Amino acid sequence: MRKYEVASLLPNLSVKTSHHIAPATPLFTDTASAFAHGTLIDTISGPVAVEDLIPGDHVEVQGGDPAAILWIGSTMMAPNRPDLDGALSQLVRIMPDTFGLARPMRNLLLGPGARVLQPQHGAEGAALVNIRDTMDGMSVIEVTPPSPVRLYHIATKRHAVIHADGIAVETYHPGRFNGEGLGINTRSLFLSMFPHITGFADFGSLAYPRKLGEDDLHAA
Repeated sequence: MRKYEVASLLPNLSVKTSHHIAPATPLFTDTASAFAHGTLIDTISGPVAVEDLIPGDHVEVQGGDPAAILWIGSTMMAPNRPDLDGALSQLVRIMPDTFGLARPMRNLLLGPGARVLQPQHGAEGAALVNIRDTMDGMSVIEVTPPSPVRLYHIATKRHAVIHADGIAVETYHPGRFNGEGLGINTRSLFLSMFPHITGFADFGSLAYPRKLGEDDLHAA
């Protein structure tokens, strides 16, 4: 099991914080494991460290108008701590200029729940790719932090791509998974972490396609 912290924007524009104990399975860990502490997110006020964001802040959105943050999830990832699915809590480090000039602008640490927007060879447009699938052993590498690191994810009203240290990263969305096959208790626990929605359909559609197979959750 893992502890998750949630901050949500309520209809009256106040912010509600809550704590949850939930399984360390992809369904849950993906909600809070995209951005490492210290990551700079582009907002209408300039770059802001992810840990300093609050629901109600407006982030810059690729190809669209700025969007308000409705939800922020976070969790503490301990190095070399096996999760229930057997994966280790490891991060991905991207060296400066790996994906182009100032992309990223500096060393960037992303968590296993991060998906980045990448052009697709032999196809039109771009798709969201899990950051681990971009590792090349040189400029994008897996690292084990020497001490626990807090990770975050962000949700807006509609799925979007925002910029983290110059890298295009998606906001949180469970993908095509609609909760089918989940037990009543697991489904209720998951939805309780998102006060601004009542069901999986409320997440809406994906802003960009995801690379085949990357959003197939095995959360039962």
